Amino acid sequence: MIRKVMMKRPLICGLLVMGIFVVSTQTSNAKPTKTILDYYNALKVKLGIHKNFKIEKQDIANGYLSVSAPVPGLPASKTITMALWRSRDGKDLIGVFSFSCSGMGCWGDLQDFKIFNADLQEVQKQALDWQILEARFKAPIKPAGAGNFPKDLVKIKVNIPQKGTTIKIYKGVMGVESKLMATLVYNYNKGTFSIL
Repeated sequence: MIRKVMMKRPLICGLLVMGIFVVSTQTSNAKPTKTILDYYNALKVKLGIHKNFKIEKQDIANGYLSVSAPVPGLPASKTITMALWRSRDGKDLIGVFSFSCSGMGCWGDLQDFKIFNADLQEVQKQALDWQILEARFKAPIKPAGAGNFPKDLVKIKVNIPQKGTTIKIYKGVMGVESKLMATLVYNYNKGTFSIL
């Protein structure tokens, strides 16, 4: 009996060493995960980010970055905020909103809100039900006692969070009060956003 146990001992030790070796080689071959700063650098050309842009806020741990640049000849600035969401299976989405700030507040257009995948392709139409956002954006704004505002004056504000999974989108007219248009909630299991 003792002899059988002694013979199994080297076999068990050998299997244990081989298992540790396999696990260690798999982890060393795994691709390193990208940070929001990696995606910022990779998206610079697509987003029109040039040398005048300066990083205003950088939170690598929470996957958040904000940059801005002055608009030449105007008392305004161009700002881009971006955040990284990573699903449980490792799929990355990068939310980006590009907008201008002036004395009338900070506003952008719906097409200035984009979602990219890890391959830097725009995937907002796959990551959420984009048709719902477009329909809500196109709905007229009727303030009390006034007619409809011209469509070219209707703008949005997209609050991309530094922490958390919820994006809030507000719709309004520059210089006039805005109202919540949509709340997007990220689902870690599916790697997509739902619209509330």
